Amino acid sequence: MGANDSSPNPANPASVHSEKAAEESSTGSEAASAGSLKRRLCRYGKDLCKYGASCKYAHSETELLEGGDQVTNGSNKWKLKANKKPQEHYKIYDKEQYNGHRPFAPLLKVKHHPEQHTCEDFGSSHPYAAEIEAWEVPEAEMTPIDPVEPVSLTTSLTLVKSKSGLMKLRDALNKEKIFAVDLEHHNYHSFRGFTCLVQISTREEDFIVDPFPVWKAMHILNEPFTDPKILKVFHGARSDIIWLQRDFGIYVVNMFDTQEAMRILEFPKMGLSYLIKHYRDIDLEKNFQKADWRLRPLSEEHLSYARMDTHFLLYCYDRLKNELIERDAVKKAYEQSKGVCLLKYEHLEFEADGFLHILSKRHSLNVRQLYVLKELWCWRDKMARCFDESHEFVIPKQVMLKVANNLPTTDEDFDELVPRNLSLFRNNKQMFLEIVEYAETIPLPWNCRRLGVAAAWRWRFFRGLLSMLCFELRVLSHFHELNNFMSYLVCGARQYVSAIAALSDGTRSIRDGTDGSAKFGSFGHEVDCSRWVSEVILDTRRDVICSFAPFTTSPR
Repeated sequence: MGANDSSPNPANPASVHSEKAAEESSTGSEAASAGSLKRRLCRYGKDLCKYGASCKYAHSETELLEGGDQVTNGSNKWKLKANKKPQEHYKIYDKEQYNGHRPFAPLLKVKHHPEQHTCEDFGSSHPYAAEIEAWEVPEAEMTPIDPVEPVSLTTSLTLVKSKSGLMKLRDALNKEKIFAVDLEHHNYHSFRGFTCLVQISTREEDFIVDPFPVWKAMHILNEPFTDPKILKVFHGARSDIIWLQRDFGIYVVNMFDTQEAMRILEFPKMGLSYLIKHYRDIDLEKNFQKADWRLRPLSEEHLSYARMDTHFLLYCYDRLKNELIERDAVKKAYEQSKGVCLLKYEHLEFEADGFLHILSKRHSLNVRQLYVLKELWCWRDKMARCFDESHEFVIPKQVMLKVANNLPTTDEDFDELVPRNLSLFRNNKQMFLEIVEYAETIPLPWNCRRLGVAAAWRWRFFRGLLSMLCFELRVLSHFHELNNFMSYLVCGARQYVSAIAALSDGTRSIRDGTDGSAKFGSFGHEVDCSRWVSEVILDTRRDVICSFAPFTTSPR
């Protein structure tokens, strides 16, 4: 099951100035002692808010941090173990190396159950590709079974948070024929995200692994996870498979994804809660779907919710398998699950032109605004990597579009546009105002004073298309025949008018007719346009990104 990525706590301890922390510590302690949950900053601030200390929103970053880390639910309270982020407190990874631009190297330490090669010679390929491909569905899976009722929830829950506990869990799983797995994940206060919990259930017992204290030893579980004789049951395993590889070097061989089975059986909904409701008539608790799973120690409510994700999964698997057998679709479900196991984690590369993708037909930006948006896009990525925060924590996309569209030039305008909880962005206010000041010096062309992204693509594409036509058809040698040259351009432009009009975002395939060819009667040439139109698209893409804003260097 893809776990919860969003976090409601937007505080960044690294961004709180020491003077500010000392000045506002009293306010934060009052809020914490009151036991109130303050997860957002008040828009009016400490001085203007009419509610004062009784306001349900925080008036400082310190108060927000303390209020967000102390959550009251009945009589249970839990806090972050330290003021540092878990990835820093437990030294999970080196952020400079982890958040860099180097390609991801597999973390596999020992290759268990090898089919062909060892972990020393697989390079950048999937270490278990051969084992996954070689695995075939056993004949026993084609036989209907009586669904096995899960054990009572009153049985003990084993919490694993030591290396010795991991080794005992590994030995217990090696003796099983089947077990269920789920992960809880966090990626709001981390650039690439990290796993916060691993839930495992057998037919007789439930386990919850706290990976923070045993992060470097989690690879121990790779042995049962890659055993082809043990079936692993996931729900929505696409993200889980990737996270296991990225964080622990754990791979999965012989897996059944209940969500893939639900797609084959054409369930109306694909969620785990619907699956359990369908077969067990039990409603899963929804209050923790967006919980911050970094919190330690975990409350009883957290543990109970996490346990439910895998406790009923094996029973649901039994029911799903029987229905698949009736439709003769068991092998199809396993083949699709096998494809999920073959997914390989790779670091997402930064796209310098990615800011164009957040534009839509509703957003119309001129060259100055596009320049500011491009600068913000690049700065946001650098800050996210440096402070180990998500892009959305640094600057959400909607805020980027808002400030790029309005181009604030004063402190007051900036403060009015930028929410108070965006501390990294607000702390770099002067940098942004310098970018805007520099953008104001960029001249506005007569033809794109208020140019939307679709119009930008069309204009650059048309200009590049004419140049490519001249080059490909060798009409440059006919420049002395001005009349013929002009008629040729008019003829070519008319034939491509529909293609240019359809070009909305620069990424569509541009073709004239079904075969991608066009005839130009004035010269009698028949040209296959598919190749060079594609080249024009690439040139257009580069032109809009780099040349459209005439200044590509920052004033900083």
